[in-house]
Amino acid sequence: MSAAPPSDAIPSAASQSVAPATQAATGADLCALLSPADFATLGVDGAGDPRVTTDESGTFCVYAGTSGASGGIELDFFANPDEATAKETYATAIGEAPQGSAPAGSPFDDASIYNDGEVIYLTARQGRLVLALAAPNDMNVDISLVELAKLAFERAADLQ
Repeated sequence: MSAAPPSDAIPSAASQSVAPATQAATGADLCALLSPADFATLGVDGAGDPRVTTDESGTFCVYAGTSGASGGIELDFFANPDEATAKETYATAIGEAPQGSAPAGSPFDDASIYNDGEVIYLTARQGRLVLALAAPNDMNVDISLVELAKLAFERAADLQ
C-alpha cells in the first residue's frame, strides 16, 4: 500500500489515469533519477535523500521540506502508457500548477516554468514522460531546473 502525496505537493495530475511508472521502474528508481549531488552540482542547495511516495498517478520525491510548493525541493514523475496520455497528463499538471511560459531554448516537447517569487516551478513533457520540479527561488534556479529535468529525462530512458 502506498501513501498519498503531501496535500500541498506540486500538482499530481491525479485526475489522469496513468501508469505510475514503467514496468521495470519502482518509485525509488524514479526518485533516484536525480540525486542530492545532482541538485548541488546544478546549484540547488539543500537536497537530501528523497522521501518517496507513489500513487496511481505518479511518483513524488521530496528532497527537502514538506513539498516543493511550501519552499522545499520536489520532483514529481509521471510515466504514461503513450504520448497522447502524456499530453493529457501535462495539460492537467500545468492546469493545476502556476501558469508559466516555456523556458528559453526549451529542449522539451512541452514545458512551462513559473517563478512565484518564493518558488520556481517547472513542468515538462518529453515523449510519454512528464515531470514537475519545484525548488526555492535563488539565483539561476530556473536554469538549474531545466538542466535537472534534462538529466532526469535522459536517465529515465534507461528505465524503459
